[in-house]
Amino acid sequence: VERLSQYLRYRIPDLCRHFGKTPSQTPRISTDPTEKLHFILLPQYATLADVALLKTDAYRLAFVDKNPHLAQQLCIRAIAASMGRDMELLKLYNQIQRILDERLPLVIPPVVESGGGRSGSKEAIAQNPLAEEDEIDSLWEATEEQSAFAPLLEALGRQIAEGSLTHSSVEEGEGRSFAVDLGNGVQLEMVAIPGGTFWMGSPDGEGIALERPRHQVTIAPFWMSKFVVTQAQYEAVIGGNPSRFKGANRPVEEVSWNDAVEFCQKLSAKANRQFRLPSEAEWEYACRAGTTTPFYFGDTISTDQANYDGNQIYGSGEKGEYRQKTTDVGSFPPNAFGLYDMHGNVWEWCLDHWHSSYQGAPTDGSAWIDKNAKEDATRVRRGGSWFNYPVNCRSACRYSSFPREAIYFIGFRIVCSSPRTLK
Repeated sequence: VERLSQYLRYRIPDLCRHFGKTPSQTPRISTDPTEKLHFILLPQYATLADVALLKTDAYRLAFVDKNPHLAQQLCIRAIAASMGRDMELLKLYNQIQRILDERLPLVIPPVVESGGGRSGSKEAIAQNPLAEEDEIDSLWEATEEQSAFAPLLEALGRQIAEGSLTHSSVEEGEGRSFAVDLGNGVQLEMVAIPGGTFWMGSPDGEGIALERPRHQVTIAPFWMSKFVVTQAQYEAVIGGNPSRFKGANRPVEEVSWNDAVEFCQKLSAKANRQFRLPSEAEWEYACRAGTTTPFYFGDTISTDQANYDGNQIYGSGEKGEYRQKTTDVGSFPPNAFGLYDMHGNVWEWCLDHWHSSYQGAPTDGSAWIDKNAKEDATRVRRGGSWFNYPVNCRSACRYSSFPREAIYFIGFRIVCSSPRTLK
């Protein structure tokens, strides 16, 4: 690894000079998880998907692998690449600092000067309370691109420490989210989901035949509700609340597929914008948020991360709490796209008719609709619920129900296709 690292440190800048790419990019190797090597993301080239991958790994490192030191380093990179426009990253940074049990200033790794010298000494780095002994060497080998990010990171650090960093100061005018005003102080927030290509379905060794064949799907950008539709939101649009587990901020449940479609129709008329249920492909793409593991948290899941039947485990996970009811939306960490409760809490209706495999499924992200299907043909539901084992909450897991069924563990979230914010 060291020989490869030395080669890349020389070869990549040389290639950058040859092709006229400035500033050049220098790789970092030893700081990164062995299963995925990260590179510093330049803001002018970084995509939402790039940032999402770093954010997902930072969540996994902090809450699954219990390595908040490295999680914070990845978080810093993602904040720099997003130029401070991703509020979820900034919230994550604060969560990581709380894990470290003390309020520490934002740590900016030392940079490599363009002349090859180092700014800062090994002794100074060793004073960093976030740096473990085996991390000091890797932190010392930071990249020259970070020198351009230092003012931004310092400013963000001051804002975080002062508590002056607010939702509006980060996201206002950035087109990353918008809210539909439903009246009486009730709003429905939509977040931007970037387009991309992903592998849909479960790989070998995971899941069952219903989730295969695994296939590539290309998704166009769209908007998705940040949370499953809540009881307050449903009541504001429909005028009633059928839920068994009452609570304004809990998911609406005991809603049929037909009820969910009616909600979309009425909301579309109210907001003068077209809302609908997600296609099954859109749902899985949004749930995975750039990951390929069974859960967007990683290979397993805990009841600190989602609401499901904690009497059962998945993989190397441990047993946990079985709450036996829904929980308020936003009670658990989101995925890298900023979506909450994609695993557990309530199943979520999708637009598609049910098919027992993906043989012949669309590859463009559209809903798989059978034109000759009967009115009561079964529809897809995804995500698992408080009632289910963790195996049923995987990103690839899929089930079906009749469109008239209204059960206390099924709810829904909505999407709209236009990549424009509301005027």
